[in-house]
Amino acid sequence: MLVRDAREADLPAVAEMIDDFVKGHRAEHHPRSLERLRAAYFGETRVANLLVASRDERLIGMVQWSLFYDQFWSVLGVRGEWLYVRPEARGLGIA
Repeated sequence: MLVRDAREADLPAVAEMIDDFVKGHRAEHHPRSLERLRAAYFGETRVANLLVASRDERLIGMVQWSLFYDQFWSVLGVRGEWLYVRPEARGLGIA
């Protein structure tokens, strides 16, 4: 397994994972576009970063992360959100 920063070429696989992730949620049928994903993660004003996990060249997981500043401790931190692992890869320690 390899964990790395996402690349623009990964966006179709990321969109596929999002479509599976959203099943059963009110937003399941809400339209989502690759262009908006591209802007969010790779655009001039990107809002977050994305890590992906792959196995045998197939993306099997992802997590969105962003920096934050902790005022009390005066340090930068990382906040991870939207962790997703494909069903066939769950239980393998990817998270």
